[in-house]
Formats: sequence, C-alpha cells, structure tokens
Amino acid sequence: MNDSYRKGDRVGAHRGWPAMGMPLWAKWLIALGLVIILTIVGVLLVQSMRADMITSNPTSSEGETPTDPSSVPEDTSVAVLDASSTEGRADSVMEQLSAAGWASGITGGASAPYDETTVFYQAPEYKAAARAVADELGVSAISETSVDLSGSPVTVIVGTDADELGL
Repeated sequence: MNDSYRKGDRVGAHRGWPAMGMPLWAKWLIALGLVIILTIVGVLLVQSMRADMITSNPTSSEGETPTDPSSVPEDTSVAVLDASSTEGRADSVMEQLSAAGWASGITGGASAPYDETTVFYQAPEYKAAARAVADELGVSAISETSVDLSGSPVTVIVGTDADELGL
C-alpha cells in the first residue's frame, strides 16, 4: 500500500481535497461576503421603499385639490412675498391664508416687481397644496420652481394685479 491516499491524489471512493472540505478561513470569508451583500441589498430596498412613501401622497391624487390644509404634506408652509409695491399687502394675504388654516411662513418684499400674482411650489408633492392656496386667493397662476424662493415649499408672489384680485 502506498501513501497516495494521504496526498489526496486518489480517485473514486477515496477523494482528494474537495471531499475533505474547504478550509475554515474560506468558509468565514464566504459568510462575510454574503453578509455584506445582503446588508447592501437590504439598505437599498429600505431606501427605495422610503422614497416611494415620501413621493406618494395617499390623501390626494394628481387631479384632486385639497380644500383642507391639514390634508397636505405635514411640512407645507406658505410664504408671501409682495411684488405689488403696496405696503402691507403681503401681511394681509398671509392673514387671509392663516385664517383659512394654512401654516404661515415668512412675509416680505420681492426683489423685483411682478405683474401676475403667482403661487410657486418646489416639488410635485406640493402641487395640490399650491392649487388649493391659489383657489383660496382667487389666483389662477401656479408654477413649479427649482429655486427656493422663501424657505417654504409654497410661495405666493403678490403681483401688481393684486387690486384686481381683491387681495
């Protein structure tokens, strides 16, 4: 009898290295790799689900306009900037919105004159809120903007047409 079975080069019922199993360090390395991969996949799935929850608004669909300020996203505040050149106009518009239940943001003057009173919103989830604010004020113009105009997601710029609108 020779020592070939100890070297692992025999075939048949007496297998070599694969039959003896992997070294312990290789098993730990594979286990660690699987843990890392599953953790990354889990984190990505959770982030994807959170993004879906944040961008979807179950209380109002695209075509609906909320009439109740409490039905809009929780962080929705409304700021009013006066571009009408009439002193105190922004404050009176803000009082009207506050009386209707809208969370008030800042009031102030706009940096340039503006002809048409417009309600701006910063993201699609605020479109319905902007439409509701516009309806409350009797304004027909709403527009999405990528610029932060006031620190609030919805900003009303009161234009020179404010007297015609009764603002």
